[in-house]
Amino acid sequence: MMTVRTRVFAAAVACLAVGCLAAGCLVPAPALAQQPAQPAKPVQPAPPRDPQTVAIARDYARVAELAASLSRALPAISEQIVRNVRQRNPGASQETMNAFSDALFEEFLLKRAAEIEAAVVDVLLDIYTKDELIALKTFYSTPTGQSIIKKQPQLGTRMPEALQEWTRRTAPEAVKAAAARLKASGKDLKL
Repeated sequence: MMTVRTRVFAAAVACLAVGCLAAGCLVPAPALAQQPAQPAKPVQPAPPRDPQTVAIARDYARVAELAASLSRALPAISEQIVRNVRQRNPGASQETMNAFSDALFEEFLLKRAAEIEAAVVDVLLDIYTKDELIALKTFYSTPTGQSIIKKQPQLGTRMPEALQEWTRRTAPEAVKAAAARLKASGKDLKL
């Protein structure tokens, strides 16, 4: 079972990564230098939200352990952030990088846990209706719903493995068949 600190950190890093992706921070350093600066888009104020629907969305996020599902992306996201910071600071020691990670957790992520939860809730409110949120919260509060939540990591691990195995088995035949169709129409490709 994940601790609250781990859940907060995982959700925060995922949100940070989404923000960094949107801002271009997670692209390789040379690509950053090639991109022209874009003017900032004006931020439109969010429409007022129904407090009851917000509470339902927050409850659903907690019951469904959305932070735990976000945490599955944590290692890759963390590695990318550290890699990009290291690229900008090639002389930094591992001790410095560890201190950076700790400072990031303390100063940015831990202190802003409520903001992270609010961002997750906003996404839920943008996607689902009040009735859908009630149904989701109700279902994921049941033993069956909790069982499904606990099995999600298995699904996240096994689906890519199954797709990779299927691709390994079927791709060679599909490539040959596609090339044969092209050849029959007078186009030839080297495989």
